[in-house]
Amino acid sequence: MVRIMNNRELIESDQYLINQIKNGDTYAFDLLYKKYSHKVYYFALRYLKNIEDTEGVVQDLFMYIWTNRSKLKTDTNIQAYFFTITFNLIKKAFRKESYKQEYIKELLLQRGEEVNYIIEEEIHYQSLIEQVKKILNELSPRKRQIFEMSRLQGMSGNEIAKALNISRATVDNQISETTKIIRKKINISFCMGTFLLFTYFI
Repeated sequence: MVRIMNNRELIESDQYLINQIKNGDTYAFDLLYKKYSHKVYYFALRYLKNIEDTEGVVQDLFMYIWTNRSKLKTDTNIQAYFFTITFNLIKKAFRKESYKQEYIKELLLQRGEEVNYIIEEEIHYQSLIEQVKKILNELSPRKRQIFEMSRLQGMSGNEIAKALNISRATVDNQISETTKIIRKKINISFCMGTFLLFTYFI
């Protein structure tokens, strides 16, 4: 059963908003800001622990998005993209404010392992994403579809159930099973890339 988006859902979908923003649509940009700014804010605040600095990161993020709107890709997972940029802005904020080196390490070190926070984090994150994709391809078509609708398309459990004409309980069970499979199979060494992965995919 193919689900047809209503007008409001279409207008608020990430793909539609990105297309409009690429064409200079400020209203679409405002919608994207309202949709993600609070998520980015609380993510940054967790590490910066300063409201002023956090608001600056959020402002810099969306200024960057608007300035580079022509480079946006409609097939981008915009949520993961936003948090990757935000993570880099957090590192920049630490450097700009000359925080103690030990505090920078505290942010980027886990379980006594030091990582190259400029290169290795990005490489590790992409590696994790590829592992998840490989695992998803091994699942049944329906299980993979439900998981992707939830994690990649941002649909709620009720929306997925309605679109696929199945019960909400079935949706929840399928997502839970898929999550367990990924956690069991994926090769994880905990770092910031793992944090992003668990926040948005697992």
